[in-house]
Amino acid sequence: MNAMTTVTIKFFAALREITGKREQKMDLRNEETTIVEVLNELSEEYGKGFKEYVFEPSKRKSLRQQISIMVNGQSVRNLRNLQTRIKDGDTIAILPPISGG
Repeated sequence: MNAMTTVTIKFFAALREITGKREQKMDLRNEETTIVEVLNELSEEYGKGFKEYVFEPSKRKSLRQQISIMVNGQSVRNLRNLQTRIKDGDTIAILPPISGG
């Protein structure tokens, strides 16, 4: 029998307004889930605003350059990007564009 994989997703800045939450738990159907599948599920849950904030409009399944996604404190860009696999207990943080100063 397959155990459910549960992850925590943390939202920051505009995504807090879009989702109305700081974080949420998400149960994933299989343990081979990737970041892009999590983002697609969140896009379905929160609609167009979420999808447009996270994905490039021209390249539907491409992350916006300014958005950072961290899995347990590591950038997915340093892992397997949107194909990074998610494990039970992982924390996914979706970070807004960082402005320098």
